[in-house]
Amino acid sequence: MRQLFRFIPLALLALLTACDTHTSDNGVLDGFWQMHTVDTLGAGSADMRSEKMFWAVQADLLEMVQLKGNITNANRHKDMVFRFQLTGDELRVSNPVWKARSISDDIITDVEDVRPYGLSDLNQTFRVEQLNSSDMTLLTDRLRLHFRKY
Repeated sequence: MRQLFRFIPLALLALLTACDTHTSDNGVLDGFWQMHTVDTLGAGSADMRSEKMFWAVQADLLEMVQLKGNITNANRHKDMVFRFQLTGDELRVSNPVWKARSISDDIITDVEDVRPYGLSDLNQTFRVEQLNSSDMTLLTDRLRLHFRKY
């Protein structure tokens, strides 16, 4: 019986330390964000809600998705995935690839592919003006992007 009482705590300790859980330190940045307004600095703004542009953030990946109409494969544009780093008030996105799990993830080489999402470079740095549990505002030298969280 004494052996059993020694074994149970060791078994529990082994079980708890054997699990490798990947957690994220992104705080409120993690989640699903809809781009709702884009301000061109000095030239006006555009309501983007009907474009259904979304950024999904988890761990160190940022997925950019555009949905049109009903959510079906025919209405879904190609998704892209970026690596990102959030450091202080800077958000840097880099290494974009097309998300095509059934084939392969091809590297994006044309900046025109990322422009609809508010990027002017394949490796873009944003200044974070606002980030809380419901709103995010990102700034480049040309644009101010406003998001709401789902």
